[in-house]
Amino acid sequence: MTPTPLIELYGAPTHEDLIAWVRAEYGIGSNQTSNPHRARREEIARRVRLYRDDAEADFTAIIRRIFEDSEVQRQRIALIEVAKEQNVSRRIVEEVASLYDRPAVRTLPDASSNTLFHEVEQRTSLHEVMQTKQRLLLLCNDVLIWQFDGVDGKNKLRVVTPDLFDALPDPRDSSVMAGLLLDVCPLSILPGRDQRAHYELWDAVYRYQLNAAGQLLGIIEHGIGRIPGALLHLREPTDRLLDSRSGRDITSAHLGTAVLNVMIMRLSKSQGERQPVLKGPLANVAKNQRMDGESPIALPPEVEAMMLDTKTDPDHYLAVKREKLSSVAQTYGMSYEQLAYQETSDTASGKVYQLRREKLTELRSEQRRRALMDEREIVLLLGFDPTGMRVDYREQALPQDASEEIQLLVDMTKLGLDNPIAYLMRKDPDITEAEAWKRLRDNLAVWAKVVMMQRDLNMPNEPGNPGRSPQANGAMGGADTAGDTSGDTSGDTAANDGASTEYAS
Repeated sequence: MTPTPLIELYGAPTHEDLIAWVRAEYGIGSNQTSNPHRARREEIARRVRLYRDDAEADFTAIIRRIFEDSEVQRQRIALIEVAKEQNVSRRIVEEVASLYDRPAVRTLPDASSNTLFHEVEQRTSLHEVMQTKQRLLLLCNDVLIWQFDGVDGKNKLRVVTPDLFDALPDPRDSSVMAGLLLDVCPLSILPGRDQRAHYELWDAVYRYQLNAAGQLLGIIEHGIGRIPGALLHLREPTDRLLDSRSGRDITSAHLGTAVLNVMIMRLSKSQGERQPVLKGPLANVAKNQRMDGESPIALPPEVEAMMLDTKTDPDHYLAVKREKLSSVAQTYGMSYEQLAYQETSDTASGKVYQLRREKLTELRSEQRRRALMDEREIVLLLGFDPTGMRVDYREQALPQDASEEIQLLVDMTKLGLDNPIAYLMRKDPDITEAEAWKRLRDNLAVWAKVVMMQRDLNMPNEPGNPGRSPQANGAMGGADTAGDTSGDTSGDTAANDGASTEYAS
């Protein structure tokens, strides 16, 4: 199908007219805070700053908005640096967006294409790209996977958050992207121009370069036949192509928690001591007296000393903070204990852990269905045919102690649901299947030597059973007493009988 450029889709007479409309519609070249696209960009930019621990300016703005007195503002702004340790955004995002915590296994049906794809997959660090994509997708609702040529001339992938681009919808279907207005790093100077490109406008045919004021610098027919990027959504678009509404609760909880932490620090600084107070005629009180707990204070008659206890309990701040964190955690399938890394006696077992993660498991299943569509877009972007591709997402394991883990492996192996090779590869994801088989053979070979040594010494295979001494076995001539099962319990009667006869002789 022949790609249709924006100039035809929007019916612009010339390229200059198209750029003039884009400049006015998306608020380029002016600080238009009322422009909905600029407002959306700023809202997403704040989310990204919060997630990346770069939000001092946002905390300052919130404090200035809440408190009106300039001195009160100054005192609290000074405490931001030591009160921003609780990154609520990152904690929620990285707990919920766990689909790519372990690398996914992608398999194309054609063997030659599959081999070449895995080479490209490794070179482009596709796992890291998809892991970052999944987290930023939950944070921002939409992300762009942008393909570009690196300095080595080979294609690379970059995850772009929606504060750095605008998506132009197709006028025939507003849920489909027809153009992309992308911020670019203003480093390159176009030939014959003394201006740097600040924006690039892409469609399926043309690449426009614009300066910071939105003026056209140049037009190129890129010849790719499509926009070299994939726009991915947390959920299918309904009434708008880029949606910043979902996720505002995380931002609210993060900012509210930061303000409460500032208030707790302020309370600790100003009301954490007992303040001495003097009462009476103070004109004759000697100045500069030391208060070190050893020398008494010299006070004239009629002057009394008393202590004013200004200590205030911060429990009310802590209760409000817990309520805010609990509310946002429940939306994303978490408890307050999970969000705050607090473990109580009733949360240590695997059953309780699984019950607490039930909603998270549902969210993961939803992410998986959507991620399969995203995988198809990325494979197409890399130049491969995704028809028949299989994607295996590694499942998360419940926390277990060592004995429970081994017993579960034994039970599942008997039912054909697991095997030692898969177990070894789960425990060490860096080894291949061949290396896992070698490790299993080496372990069994060592154990076989141990068994042979036990047989030579007439020892039972069960370490908890001491058995008889070689002297006692020899005295009996290798015969076992009726009903005495304290000897070898390995079940290998022939081998044990032979060893006993040898010692008896």
